[in-house]
Order: sequence, then C-alpha cells, then structure tokens
Amino acid sequence: MAVVVGSDSLLGQVARVIDDLTAHQPAEGTEPCLLCSTEHWPCSRFTAAAQDVMGAGLRLDDLVSSDLHQRLWPPQAGTEYSSTFNSTQSFGRRYD
Repeated sequence: MAVVVGSDSLLGQVARVIDDLTAHQPAEGTEPCLLCSTEHWPCSRFTAAAQDVMGAGLRLDDLVSSDLHQRLWPPQAGTEYSSTFNSTQSFGRRYD
C-alpha cells in the first residue's frame, strides 16, 4: 500500500528522514555503514537522521532493527539500556 503526501508536509519531511535512517543501518553482523563505507556504524548520517526522527516525536527504537539496539544503547549497571539516543529528548529540526 502506498500513501501519497506532499513532500513539504510534516509527513513528507519525516518520511525522507526515515528513509535516510533506514538506508544507513548496517546489514546484520557488519560493522561499517554500507553507504558510508569509511565510517563505523552509527555513522554521522544515521546520527543526524536519528536526531531528526526523535525531534519529530517518533521512537527511534521502533525504526532500528532489534539486533542493532545493543550497539546504540549498550547495557549499563542497573538499567536495560543507556541513552546514547534518548527518545524522550528532542533534537534536530522541529516539525510543529
């Protein structure tokens, strides 16, 4: 199913960021970003997209493959995940 939205609408802006976020996730078991072959993951473009996704009020862990969660949020004593990317914070562009 496809949904057509204006590219300058809120949904259109978030869709472009989500496309960038998912494009910069590495294949399972690989270290470098496949698009930014000179950077280890999370690469700078993934990081920028992640901040924009959270700035739009979306949960980053819903958009990142579960096998990558531990690489983004390494376990710390007393907590399930640390907050390298804290989904309760707002970063990047504002969409409101």
